[in-house]
Amino acid sequence: MKQKKSKFITDKKSISKRKRDSPSDLWIPRVKIPHLTRRISQFKSLKCTLHFLLKKNRNRLHSLFAQPEKEKTLYQETELELVRFSFRPNAADWAELRLVARYYGVSICNFFVMLLTFDENINKGSAKSFWKDSKNQKFQNSEILLIQLISSKRNTLFFSIITGLNTFHGF
Repeated sequence: MKQKKSKFITDKKSISKRKRDSPSDLWIPRVKIPHLTRRISQFKSLKCTLHFLLKKNRNRLHSLFAQPEKEKTLYQETELELVRFSFRPNAADWAELRLVARYYGVSICNFFVMLLTFDENINKGSAKSFWKDSKNQKFQNSEILLIQLISSKRNTLFFSIITGLNTFHGF
């Protein structure tokens, strides 16, 4: 009896490992590849880069993106010269990416590129091109924009309020 139980646990672990290690693809626009390659070399893998981008932005996603008004999924534009990156993501990170992308009404690849673009522009010290790249008309046509940032230790909260029709020219 003990031997059967041990075999069952081993089989269950190997099934779980297979599910967790299943390969996934991200389609990245050619213009974003230099920044992605820098991040991959910094974190040693695309798997770790994805984990970093999710962790870094987890507490501020709600202030960066508007909730979609439609149920339709927004995909990347076809003329972006997309390059395929295959990797084996952590199951929890992939599930979070998929869930958040669906919530905001964009594809998984599109959402990853949005996170990557935001990361790139934060490193440059400019968020202006992020808003332009995201093509989020709800934000671009708004007169008041509230950006909220919660520190990773959850001990500091920052707010930025930007007003006016030309809100995004002030960054």
